[in-house]
Amino acid sequence: MKEWIDKALRPVQVVVDVVLQAAQAVAQAGDSLYGLPFELYYLTNVFPLIILQYTLQIILSSFSQLIGAFGGENGILSLFASLGRAIANGISRLLGLFSKKTMTLSADGSTMLKSWEGLTFLATPTYLTINGVTEPYPTIGWGHYMSDGKNYVVIDGKQYTRLDEDLAERLLRQDNANFDTALNGFLSKNNLTLTQKQYDACFIDMYQKGDNGWPNSPAARYVIAKNYTNYDDCVEAFCLTVGGSPPNSWGHERRRTAEAILFFSGIYQLNEPGFAPHRYWDNSGNRI
Repeated sequence: MKEWIDKALRPVQVVVDVVLQAAQAVAQAGDSLYGLPFELYYLTNVFPLIILQYTLQIILSSFSQLIGAFGGENGILSLFASLGRAIANGISRLLGLFSKKTMTLSADGSTMLKSWEGLTFLATPTYLTINGVTEPYPTIGWGHYMSDGKNYVVIDGKQYTRLDEDLAERLLRQDNANFDTALNGFLSKNNLTLTQKQYDACFIDMYQKGDNGWPNSPAARYVIAKNYTNYDDCVEAFCLTVGGSPPNSWGHERRRTAEAILFFSGIYQLNEPGFAPHRYWDNSGNRI
């Protein structure tokens, strides 16, 4: 009986061991892939699986004792086969949840975003000229685009026409959650894995260009191509508009260049007066 039970349990133990090895491998990559310290990633993702392993061992041991107490091998193979499949399926789903962990904008990325967006407590009209047409572009908080034409924003279910810094922070968190969802969807759809700094660069670029148009932008195509060896190519991809036109102003080119520097070199560049990168276009949009 004992020999038969050991044979029945062996596939289950193999599944558990393989899952744990995979979990530890993913955790080792946590610092570069998700911007989390290895210890924190291990604690929140791998340690629960270790607890699960010992829990399963206790459960299976109890089954063994029950079988020994009440006897009979008839139907026991089917019982363990079903149990093994259930355990393997459950662990596979758990592993899938954390191995496909979504990324979010980092603290450094948020600081850079705020630096380039600036903070306003009242709706501030900014005028953009696109294809020869100048239109108002009202924003509030840290660059929240009031696209619906309303003179208020909704934060946690309440309407506000004027913000303070706390409300602006809450509005930013709402916006960030939407952009994180959009960018993670883009990465998943195109089977892409980015470092935290590359993710932040794409997030900051998408934040201003918009989550609807950005996936079809030159920057997105550059990311999909996975050829990140040439700095000039990176700058051009980020600087071009969603439609592929040159940047609308020197201010836009400065910001886009900062995003490209972050993606290519991993340096968080704030909007400081002394930041004067090489120009690629003149004020008329001609390549220099």
